[in-house]
Amino acid sequence: MEDPNLKIERIRRKLGIDTRLCVFELSEGFLKISDAKIIKSAGKLIKHYFIKTPVKLLPDKELSLRYGVCNVGTAPVFKEPSMRSEQTTQIILGETFDVLEIKDDWVRIRLHFDGYIGWVYKPQMDLMDSGKFSEYMNKPKVEFTSNFGFVYSKPDVNSTTLRDVVVCSVLNYLGSKDGWLKVELPDGTYGFIRKSEAKQFKAVKKQNISDIIQTAKRFLGVSYVWGGKTPKGFDCSGFVQTVYRINGIQLPRDSDMQWEVGKYIGKNFSKFKKGDLLFFSSDGRRITHVGIFTGRGKEIIHASGFVRLNSLDKGSGLYSERLERTFVGARRVFNFKKQEIV
Repeated sequence: MEDPNLKIERIRRKLGIDTRLCVFELSEGFLKISDAKIIKSAGKLIKHYFIKTPVKLLPDKELSLRYGVCNVGTAPVFKEPSMRSEQTTQIILGETFDVLEIKDDWVRIRLHFDGYIGWVYKPQMDLMDSGKFSEYMNKPKVEFTSNFGFVYSKPDVNSTTLRDVVVCSVLNYLGSKDGWLKVELPDGTYGFIRKSEAKQFKAVKKQNISDIIQTAKRFLGVSYVWGGKTPKGFDCSGFVQTVYRINGIQLPRDSDMQWEVGKYIGKNFSKFKKGDLLFFSSDGRRITHVGIFTGRGKEIIHASGFVRLNSLDKGSGLYSERLERTFVGARRVFNFKKQEIV
């Protein structure tokens, strides 16, 4: 008799469900699904494969705390509800999400920024019902613009630090005085950040492609971290996503997802423009790496070991044989989609 999990995997493949963006799994006696749109089509295949497990749509109707905000500087998002699990991405201070389910000290979330799904440690989050969340979101906000910094208990760098904070973090704005901004943390605690390190939060309207490269070079030397998307450590796609996010452009989280957006330009560098994304495949079938074209020769800035400059030109001192061998083409995503916060 075939394992039910194998049947579910077969159905998932037939429906083309990406489990990074949609829950589709056998768990606790249910087939858990997080997208109501696929229940009907999934139901037909479930009957076809004689699966008698009941379907449970996430979040459960009885769940009252359906939204949340990250309450720490940077928190890992895990594949499974365990500290021993793989970190698939990260969530930063002030970043918001949907709550899909709660299991002991763990919360399965769907990030509002890119739709990514994973598990976070509950004590690092502030969970809210719809009323409290709406109130939180309607308050004026400021966005942290420096690579890294702190929220202080007083408008004084010698005061107690309340949180560390990274670029793109968004906090409620309470006022301004003497070079400091008073901000509210997700749990209601208030603190202070330096005015020079933040700006009023709003979607970027005017975009300049030169800013993409300038932003990328801010992170030269930052270490590679699997699942990382902050100046504390980047993976390749997290680096690209964050660079574009700073400049008001929303991209998917992973390199294979980024390969699906924008316009395919080909492999001829003479046709590339500064800021185009260069993609690579280690096995010739799936996208496994991404970087940003700097506009100089065949130069790329990317996260590989650390954020660095390399070249696909054999005559360059920055030449990488591996990059040249695995290069599959470029895509132009500039002006693809402006940032929206749900």
